[in-house]
This record gives sequence, C-alpha cells and structure tokens, in this order.
Amino acid sequence: MKYRLLVLLFAAFFFLNKKGLSQNEATKSVYFMSFSHLNSTMRNELGFSFLTHFAKSPLFAEYNYVDAGISYPQPVFNRIIGVFSMTYEPQFRLVEVGSNFSVSLDLPITGSLSTVDLRTPFGTSYSTEEVTANDISTRIYAKERYAELGFFNSEFGALATMNFFQGATYENTQAMGLSLSAGINYITAPLIMNFTDGVTRSDYKGFLNWTSVVSRLGIRFGRVTMYYMIGVNPTRVLYIDRYGDDERSFGNTYNRFSIAFRLGR
Repeated sequence: MKYRLLVLLFAAFFFLNKKGLSQNEATKSVYFMSFSHLNSTMRNELGFSFLTHFAKSPLFAEYNYVDAGISYPQPVFNRIIGVFSMTYEPQFRLVEVGSNFSVSLDLPITGSLSTVDLRTPFGTSYSTEEVTANDISTRIYAKERYAELGFFNSEFGALATMNFFQGATYENTQAMGLSLSAGINYITAPLIMNFTDGVTRSDYKGFLNWTSVVSRLGIRFGRVTMYYMIGVNPTRVLYIDRYGDDERSFGNTYNRFSIAFRLGR
C-alpha cells in the first residue's frame, strides 16, 4: 500500500510539472556541488512540529517482575513524547541533473520540548540501581524508581535525499516538489534530568543516547515543505507479561510530522 501511494504521488507530480519538464528537456547537464557557489547549491529550512513527535529507544534493559516465585522479564525502553519541536536544516545539493532532479545531503538539527521516561510497556518504573546478592536473598529481584527521567531532547540527522521538481535546483520555480530521504538520526534524551527526584546522568549512563535509521517523505509547495519522518528498523521484542500471556512490543521506533519554511532564496 505504501509503495502504491509513492507511485501515485510521483505520477501526480510528473503530470503537474509536465510543462516544466518539456521546457527543460534539452537541459541534461550534470552539476556537482561547488564551495565557490555555495549559495546556489544550498537550501536552508526552519521546521516545526506540535504534538506529532514520538520516539522509543531500542531495548535497553529488562525489569524482572516476580509473581509466585516466577520471574517475568519485562522489556525496558526510553520513550520520548514531543510537545513542540524546532528544526534547523541545511541541505547541500551534491549532484544536480538538469533542473528537475538532484541528490542532496540534509543535516537536520532538532531541539524538542518533550517528556522522557524509562519504563516497561505496562508503565512499570525502572531503576538502573544494581540488585545485589543480599537483595535477592530477601526476595528483591528488581528495584523501581520514579520513571520520568527528565525533559527536552536533541536530535542530529544525516540524510541522503533525492529531490524532484520544485526545490531540486536553484533555478527551478515549478509549483510543487517531492523529496525522498534515508539516513540516521542520533537522539539524546533527556537534556535536563529530573533533579527533583534525585535523578542524575551518571545513574543512567548508556540509557540516554541511541541512533535510529529513518526515512522521510517531503512534499514542497513553494516555500513550504511538509515532512513525515519514520523509523525503518523497529525491533520486535517478545515477552511474557505479569499475567502469563504472550506479548510483543516494538522498540527503536520513530514518528514525526513537521512543516518547514525555506529561509532565503
């Protein structure tokens, strides 16, 4: 279904830009990025998202829920719920083919007002504090702590992008454009720890950063671009819940819809 939608979108853009294609069909030259003409090979955007930004880390640990002497390991994830996000994104067109197609390197830098927590799929708090042999002898198999790690997160991405029609080149002024991207997104969450409950970064070392492989679809209308970014390699985790039922959960997921505005020409 997703592939059919992409084919239909591309066909629509091709039809809507047919006139521009016929006007430029004689222009088949290939251009490579030049630092001496950086302004004509670079595009800058400022993007925003509101309540459409959600991410979850890969499996970080297990929480052992014990019932009637039986331990049920529960997967533990770092989770981001974004309230408001802002992205500055320079886009460097590395190769231009004619005036309707280019390949660019996009480097989105995102800061987000978000809540960040570390918990199981059923919301059990989790602590990285070590369970000692003495704890186990007293039937303590896992330790809990207030789950909210803190607030705010940052992201640094590197995306290889194919650009079609509007925005593909400096001189292209067609009405609409399309971009297809793939790359990685490095996430740090949270930026501010929950100091009111005594949570420190050293307590959660190794639980606050991860990298997600992502893809992105962009649709351009003049100076405005609508983006949808999604994680492409979610990991499925199988486990038995506290009721003895087989369950599954997905980690390393990413979803964000945003609207960006071109800066300058």
